Amino acid sequence: GDGRPVDASLLGWDEPLREAMGEVVAVTVHLDDVEEKRVVVRPGSAWRDEEIMKAVWFQEQYFDVRLVR
Repeated sequence: GDGRPVDASLLGWDEPLREAMGEVVAVTVHLDDVEEKRVVVRPGSAWRDEEIMKAVWFQEQYFDVRLVR
């Protein structure tokens, strides 16, 4: 899509970041596009599927998205 090798949604950080260390807990897959995004959270934090989808919805609302664990 955008020429970047990996896209990620960072969840659990409250400030803009240039870099982050975290744990990949899921992938958002676009069924109607070629993009996939890793869902990265702070180490040791727990996110339910519903919480992840709510957090990324602003960016994913225009696509047919599935969350894969």
